[in-house]
Amino acid sequence: MSDFLLKVPAGGTCFPNVKILTMQLESPDNILTEKLFCSCPSLEELSIQAYLNDEGPTTKFVISSSTLKQCTLWVETEGEMFTQAEYKVRITAPSLERLHIMSNIFGKFVVHDLNSLTDVILDIVYGEWSRVDPNRSIQLLQQLNNTTSLTVSYGALDHAYHKWFPTLSYLQHLEVAVGAIGWAVLPVILSSSVHLQSLVLRKQSRFEVTEEQFGWIEGDIVPNCLLEHVKKIEIKGVEGDEDELILVEYLLKYSSVLEVMVICFKGSVSKPERRDIGSNVRL
Repeated sequence: MSDFLLKVPAGGTCFPNVKILTMQLESPDNILTEKLFCSCPSLEELSIQAYLNDEGPTTKFVISSSTLKQCTLWVETEGEMFTQAEYKVRITAPSLERLHIMSNIFGKFVVHDLNSLTDVILDIVYGEWSRVDPNRSIQLLQQLNNTTSLTVSYGALDHAYHKWFPTLSYLQHLEVAVGAIGWAVLPVILSSSVHLQSLVLRKQSRFEVTEEQFGWIEGDIVPNCLLEHVKKIEIKGVEGDEDELILVEYLLKYSSVLEVMVICFKGSVSKPERRDIGSNVRL
């Protein structure tokens, strides 16, 4: 819990045999974050928890490793609501299989050679007050489009999906938290995930969202993944609102090869209400 100085050899090796590295950094210096994670030639698991303040230059994380398999980056700032903090991340890791990013602000990401990536979790907050371009989330997804499993928070999609969305040709499992923009994002994602087999939806928002805001509008074209590939659907946080019933009916109607549907209610929904909801679904 005290300050210390870690000097990374210029162009040299810092920890030649370390396979697992976990670090907690507070207002880190770029001299450290640009060199340390490139100086461990045997690294397989990396976990960084960084706390940034609103003052000083942009924090830059450079992660370059031919052996890295798992990477977790957790970035927090002092003032989440109106923070002026900024960070950039560059990842080059041809052996990386799992990538987990958590942050209360959206940094700028550039990734290279993530040919082995199969599991991605993006748990990122994006608020109306943010000065960051919301398209950063979509640009990041485009760079991660070879993953087979994706978990994404509502903050990473709410303010960018309507402009364009990348094709996720290899995606088989998708878990998405749907927030203030409602179900409108769902057809866009499904149409881009042509080989999707498993879908998990979480109705979630940091603020109160009305049924009208969520709304479900059936599109003219049914996503191909529903017609040919999706075998399991799970919906979490169900309260019994009309928009949920319409969505369930739509998914049951068009998911031609569906084998399992799981509906998880909020704790506030009583057992009689749950039975009523089930009886109200029209097939």
